[in-house]
Amino acid sequence: MGKKRRLIVLKKIKILLAGTAAGKKSLPQPTAIPKTVKAGYFLPSESRLLLDISRRRQCLQCLWDNSALPKTHYQALWLAPLHECVALMQQLPAAPQGPYAHPGGLIDVTLQCTASAVRLAKGQMLPPGVAPETQAEQSVIWNTVVFYAALFHFLPVLAQFDGELDEGQPWYPGWVVPQGPYRFRFKTPPVETRVACHFGGVLAGRLLPAKALTWLASVPHALPALFCILSGDMKEDDAINQIIIEALNKAGAPTISEIFSVTAASPQMIVSGNPDVSATPLSTAMDSVLPSQRRQEDNPMTEIVSSAVRPVDEISSAVMTVAPEKGGQSDGSTQQLLSLMGMNVAGTVTEQIMASEAEIVPPYTSMPSQHAVQATWQNENAIETPCIGEQFWDWLSAGLRHGVMTINTPEARIHLVSGFVFVSALAIFFQFLSEKKQVDGKEVSEKWKRVQTAFERLGRHRVSGGKYFCCCHLYDSADRTGSYQRIHGYLIKNTLLYRDRSVPEDSPFLMIS
Repeated sequence: MGKKRRLIVLKKIKILLAGTAAGKKSLPQPTAIPKTVKAGYFLPSESRLLLDISRRRQCLQCLWDNSALPKTHYQALWLAPLHECVALMQQLPAAPQGPYAHPGGLIDVTLQCTASAVRLAKGQMLPPGVAPETQAEQSVIWNTVVFYAALFHFLPVLAQFDGELDEGQPWYPGWVVPQGPYRFRFKTPPVETRVACHFGGVLAGRLLPAKALTWLASVPHALPALFCILSGDMKEDDAINQIIIEALNKAGAPTISEIFSVTAASPQMIVSGNPDVSATPLSTAMDSVLPSQRRQEDNPMTEIVSSAVRPVDEISSAVMTVAPEKGGQSDGSTQQLLSLMGMNVAGTVTEQIMASEAEIVPPYTSMPSQHAVQATWQNENAIETPCIGEQFWDWLSAGLRHGVMTINTPEARIHLVSGFVFVSALAIFFQFLSEKKQVDGKEVSEKWKRVQTAFERLGRHRVSGGKYFCCCHLYDSADRTGSYQRIHGYLIKNTLLYRDRSVPEDSPFLMIS
């Protein structure tokens, strides 16, 4: 009898070890994620999913097309705060009535106006009233000022909402991203416009990357101009204010005062657009509006969108951080040049400034919608093709390698100095356009900026202290004495342009100031 019992015990052990269904005890399962949401509530979404809608992707494409920043800095200085804005706005409407009163309307109007504003800014010379060379040198910074002014324009609207999570806890729109299903309504009575504008200003200060503040402060009047327009103190005839107003008109968007007047007249509860949402599986409801995460990961734009949500501190400080010279011995042509300029870039910045070509190629140029976007925004600008920057680069490199370009003379637009090629702006772009015969006459003055933007986006020139240009003294005599003229231009590593050809000697007429 004892032997039989032992056999039974051994058989049970064998069954357990074999893991058969007969001997397996089911493990406790984790609580399933709810597939439904209560009627009148919205499920919070990540910013990358909120942006993965056709009309919003087109706005992102327009922003990239009209930014001259290298990809890494575009992600950190433009896309990162944009993602934070989108995450805070979620499905909030822009107004109780009108074209942007639908759920998510606040994101739509923000993206539409921002895309229009940067497009308009690209065709203008900012700031007005200064020399063209200074405008060209500061164009990237002032375009960024326009971007922030448009991106943060509708932040005061967030002050008009009361929010609540599905478990009854309050949600404060604008300050935190909801951590669960949420609903909202316009406040009754509505917040005063003045108070809401202060709310938006404080929120904008939170969203501005710290490095952007330092960068904008390096150019006189750039940061004060941004603060003025965010606080509503900008003069009506100010150039940036005019750009924002025109962008609002192009997008068919209401002004802040119009939104608040409508809100005061008709406060109302905002509910889900689907009255049967509580009976609809969440995955089905969301798939009808937003592409799945799997499809989004396959999208070529994922790289640039997903990387934008990393902390801004991860951005290379090459474009913006320049430390005073320590007095140490220079090492290599880069350090020699920096010594001539009276500065020393800390750490590994000198190697990081020159981004590789692979790092700065637009990350979603193969998007099917790209041609449609370009047709909408650029149909009148034949010169602005995706490869115009490369065309200019090839033209410049070929001219130098084959000795066609005039260099190292008082009249030359190109000089060699300390391992770099100095290219005088803006004359070099006019020369390119004239020789390529793509435009002529008055059109040249209208097209050169597009060539300049495309060239700067290549990221192959020296950037120091957030400035794309350097200032030089061009002397009339080879001994660098007597009269001279101050000229501005780009510094490019000579081996990038000359490639396998021998590099001429440095110019005796040029000195970096």
